[in-house]
Amino acid sequence: MRLAAVALGGLLTVTSLATLSCKKKEAAGSAPAPSAAAVPPDMALNPFGDTDGAADDMLGALGEGAQPPPPKLSLTNAGGEPKAPLVYDFPLHKPKTVVVTLRTQVKQQAEGMAQPMEGGGPPVRMTLTVDPTEKLPTGATKFAAKVQKAELVAPPGQALPKEMAGQFELMSKALSQVSAEFAVSKQGTVSDFAVKADPLSQQVAGDLLPLLQESSELLFITTPEEPVGPGAQWQVLTQGPAGMGGGNMTATFTLKDRNPQGATIGIETKRVAPPQVVRDPRAPQGTTMEMAGKGAYTVNVRFASVGAKSTGESETTITTKDPSTQPPRTQVATVKATQTVESK
Repeated sequence: MRLAAVALGGLLTVTSLATLSCKKKEAAGSAPAPSAAAVPPDMALNPFGDTDGAADDMLGALGEGAQPPPPKLSLTNAGGEPKAPLVYDFPLHKPKTVVVTLRTQVKQQAEGMAQPMEGGGPPVRMTLTVDPTEKLPTGATKFAAKVQKAELVAPPGQALPKEMAGQFELMSKALSQVSAEFAVSKQGTVSDFAVKADPLSQQVAGDLLPLLQESSELLFITTPEEPVGPGAQWQVLTQGPAGMGGGNMTATFTLKDRNPQGATIGIETKRVAPPQVVRDPRAPQGTTMEMAGKGAYTVNVRFASVGAKSTGESETTITTKDPSTQPPRTQVATVKATQTVESK
């Protein structure tokens, strides 16, 4: 799992959609909301700016060309008997249809607000085709992914707000022109993710592109090279670029069950990014953001194909501090996300 993908949990999509339905709940006669000089609410929902590479900026990649170190895997418990390696071996040209559903809920509180802003856009559903196309010299398998459609799921008997539906339709049409490639090692590590599209389509579909990468990475689980048995546990530590603000995530994997076709694996994540200066030009000078989050996922793995089903929930808290006021103004946004990935 890529750290930024799990940390955001669809945060970029929330920025463009959930804020359209976010409503401020203030009692009559309450204190006014923060002035226009405060940090813009949508920037708090999309920390470190909504510019290119925002997802990767979450962990402090604040400089051009900054690259994080490779994840570190450690086996902490080999589990019981029988033991066997967890190894992927993909037959070529056997495409799978994958359906991704993302539901988000946002709560935002700032000093001066009588009550928090709360809201959440309708679930986002993306359907894509994933096809193993080539065996690489490294032993990894190259995959091609193509989005078939993306849609917002309206509540039963209700219609979507026109502004929201129109914005998403534009992004969906652009996304249908986008394809992606990535490699998966025998141990399930996803690498070399690359998007193929014309610049205009990439720009219009920008807020949904991180969801495309998340979808690819939730289909596979990084596994240890050693043989493992029931109850086995291993950890993967992912860190941000050294000297660029730091940040890390620890994912703990537990082998719950195994069968001839695959396995059921539970995942618990903890992640943190220390205070970092915000790059968004709308923010007062010196504004900082920090992040803390956790998540829990269950993944049904198929070692000869993409995962059968992945479900999980995450909660991310982003704290913004504006030092230009006395005392410094603090703004807190909490994003809860529920994600389901199913392949057919």
